[in-house]
Amino acid sequence: MKQQSKKQLRTVLLLVFAILFMICAIILAWHLLPQYKEVPHIQLDPNAQNNTAVIDPDTSEVSSLSEESLKSIAAAQDMKPKFDALHEKNEGICAWVTIPGTGVDYEIARSTADEPEDYYLHRGPTKKYRYAGTVYMQKANVADFTDRNTVIYGHNMQNGTMFGTLRKYRQRKYFEKNDTIYVYIPGKVLTYKIVSAFAYDNRNLLYSFDFRDDEQYAKFLKQVTSPKSTVKQVNDSISVTTEDRIITLSTCTGVKSQRYLVVGVLTDEQPVQ
Repeated sequence: MKQQSKKQLRTVLLLVFAILFMICAIILAWHLLPQYKEVPHIQLDPNAQNNTAVIDPDTSEVSSLSEESLKSIAAAQDMKPKFDALHEKNEGICAWVTIPGTGVDYEIARSTADEPEDYYLHRGPTKKYRYAGTVYMQKANVADFTDRNTVIYGHNMQNGTMFGTLRKYRQRKYFEKNDTIYVYIPGKVLTYKIVSAFAYDNRNLLYSFDFRDDEQYAKFLKQVTSPKSTVKQVNDSISVTTEDRIITLSTCTGVKSQRYLVVGVLTDEQPVQ
C-alpha cells in the first residue's frame, strides 16, 4: 500500500514538473520571439562606396541606407525609364539630370568621335534641329562622370526650359531650398550638393584648367567656394577639396562675355539595377 502511494506521489510530482517546464518554455519563447522575426534580405554590393547596403526589391523597405541615398534611388527610379527610352533611339544620350523643385529634368547628350564638340547646341535628343538644343557635355569629359569636374551645358531659355531656371539661384531662398542635383548614368545614381552659384567669364573651363593637376584644380575650387563675382550664392557649410568630384552646370546670362555656373560636389553614389 505504501509503495503504491509513493508511485502515485512520484507521478504527481513528475506531472507538476512537466507543467512547470512547459510554462517556463512558453514564457521564454514569448520574450525571445521578437528577436527572431523574419527580416528582409539586404544585399551588400562590394562595388558600392563604403559597402553600402542595397535593398532587395522583393523584400521590405527596411535597410541600412541613409535618407539621402534612399532619396537618390527614388529619383533614379523616375529618371531611368526616361533615359532608357531615349538612349534606345540615340546612344549619344549618356545620362539624365534632375534638380528637384527647379524644372530641370533632362537627358544629357555627348557627341560621338565623328561629331562636332557642340553638336547638340541646337539639336534635340534625336539629333533633329531644335533651337533649344539638348543639355550636353563635351567630349573632353568622360561619360561616366568620373572626371574631377564634369561640365554640363544648357541654354538659358526665357520660358524657363532647359537651364532657364538656373538664374533663380541668384535668390538666396531659392538657392537654399533647391540644393540637390541627381544624375543617373547606367547602373548608378550620383547625388551632388550645390556649393555655389555665380557669374563667371565665358572661358571654356575644360580647356582653361587641367583638372588632373592638384594645383590647378585647387585654384578652380577656390573660385567656386569664394567667387569674385558680385552675383553669387555660396553654401559655406560645405567644404570641397581636391579629393572631391564636382559637377558644373553652365549657361549663358545674356552678356556675351559671361556664363552663369551652378556647382555641386558629389556626396553620394548608389548602384541602381
